Amino acid sequence: MGRALQLLGKTFGTLTVERRVANSATGQTRWRCLCSCGTRKEILGCDLPQTLSCGGSAHPRRRGHGEATHRTRSVEYTLWLSIKARCYNPKTEMYPDYGGRGAQVADLWRNDFATFLHDIGRRPSPQHRLLLVGRDGHYEPSNVRWMRADEAYKRYRNARLVTWKGQTRRLSELCAERGLSFDTVVSRITTGWTIEEALETPARKLTKKEPLGDASGVIFDEDTPAARDLGARLMSAGRRKPGRKVNDPGGT
Repeated sequence: MGRALQLLGKTFGTLTVERRVANSATGQTRWRCLCSCGTRKEILGCDLPQTLSCGGSAHPRRRGHGEATHRTRSVEYTLWLSIKARCYNPKTEMYPDYGGRGAQVADLWRNDFATFLHDIGRRPSPQHRLLLVGRDGHYEPSNVRWMRADEAYKRYRNARLVTWKGQTRRLSELCAERGLSFDTVVSRITTGWTIEEALETPARKLTKKEPLGDASGVIFDEDTPAARDLGARLMSAGRRKPGRKVNDPGGT
């Protein structure tokens, strides 16, 4: 009963919980709610987080959680779920960069999508992303804003700092000085390279490939399936350890 009493006075969209009424025929708790349009409606307790209005003609038609059905989800609703996952679910790929560093979602947003949407507004365009203004801050009204993807990328490049040879500098500047691609260096670091390895390893120069041939001297066009298959097997053979027998389903 203690958990049920916590719903008294709570607001969900345009609904305010007034009091508990008799349980449903299946034994589920029900609540009488007052809508902002003046309508009173009895709603199951388990449905309250997803029911944001009385459903009358005075309100625009809503979907599921306000923005979702069993088939589709709005961009903003998907974003809301993603933000909570990256902050509170250790199993998600982005958790180490957010929840793992202590990032949290404001209480007024965490359990109330309607408030979240009201505060951030609709995504201005498909090119926009919702970014943290302060990288070490939390997801809260004062610390997020919509930004175009290209602007966000520039901001990310300028904001990323690394310490190399005793100096802390912008990674983008170091990459330019070393003649390395910023994206290449970031990719190296992401895959486990140290800062020293990522910055001191020269970029691999791409050379024109020679045509591939087989033992009989027949030359294959490098874009044919035969050439790709042969090339893959040659590379595999080059990685074999001496004396180790390897099964070759191709028969070569």
